[in-house]
Amino acid sequence: MTLYAWCNHDLETHLRNVATLIMRPSEMARQESYRSVDIEKLSKEITMVINRLSTVTEIDTKSVHIALTISTYLHDIGKALSNYQEEFEKCGNREDEISLRGHEIWSAWIAYRVFQGLGTFKALNVDPTPYIIGVILHHSARRSVIDTLTQVKAYPKPNDIEEIIKVLKHIEEVCGGVLKVDYEFYDYVEAALDYDLRTSIRMVIDGMIQQLMSKPISKYGELVTYIISITDDIDSWIYRKGFTPIIIKKFIKD
Repeated sequence: MTLYAWCNHDLETHLRNVATLIMRPSEMARQESYRSVDIEKLSKEITMVINRLSTVTEIDTKSVHIALTISTYLHDIGKALSNYQEEFEKCGNREDEISLRGHEIWSAWIAYRVFQGLGTFKALNVDPTPYIIGVILHHSARRSVIDTLTQVKAYPKPNDIEEIIKVLKHIEEVCGGVLKVDYEFYDYVEAALDYDLRTSIRMVIDGMIQQLMSKPISKYGELVTYIISITDDIDSWIYRKGFTPIIIKKFIKD
């Protein structure tokens, strides 16, 4: 089954592209479609944010780099839910009716369980709070966690988990093989997501947000949001063209 990020564009390809811009930007520089992007300038911007996050969170830059790559890779994974994928049946004549509202919350829920799993298996030692908050806020029009929560219309179904895990299994690859996670990690995440759906998913989401927002470190989610937003918009601009968002203009070659 092909999952879509937007009409006629593969979700997995989009997630790989934005994550690779963070982890291995030189690889994207070799792609013909990215010739119009100033990868060097973008890399410097990403490095600046990584250094800033490292300083304020007191975590080494390597771990911050990995965590930022993961959150960027997961920023749109909520679109894998069948309720959102069904919206893409409107592509073409009814494209303006497509609504993906609330997908950020489900992306954050998945990221929450992924980071929890990485901590449990000692694959990555970071406080995931800013990286999850960054996922929630990655659309520039919504800068409030509560506002984003009120946008939720579609809810995940048990059979969505299989598709989510298929996308998740590329995390090791997009992070350059540094996590060293195996099937036990993915089984852990799958079990956690399944448990959430079989109990009260809304209660899980409300509890997650309450926990995240109670931490002072949550304010640094804006730094993560910034990086997700520029990489997301750059990849979207390349494949959709048309309007160039102000946030990415300085990274587009004349």
